Amino acid sequence: MIFFGHKFIENENFYHISSIEAILNTPPSSTLYIEFSEMNLDIINHAALNSMSIAIYAQNITQVVYASSLSASYIVVPRDLAKSAQNVAENY
Repeated sequence: MIFFGHKFIENENFYHISSIEAILNTPPSSTLYIEFSEMNLDIINHAALNSMSIAIYAQNITQVVYASSLSASYIVVPRDLAKSAQNVAENY
């Protein structure tokens, strides 16, 4: 488990992406932040095929499993899903 957004913990920046074209506006070697949805699968697949680092926001366990299968570097979940997502990550 990794914590983000706390003032005591330094971490890399995520760049929220809503289109493939928006990737051009991110620094090289950026981690792209993409919300999991069927509408964003083209962006996620494009990033994965081009070996880009991606952080996928998943709202349920099914999306956590999909994000893992789609080679997400990070899977970001709401706090109430964190324990279940961690269990899936350890056993999947």
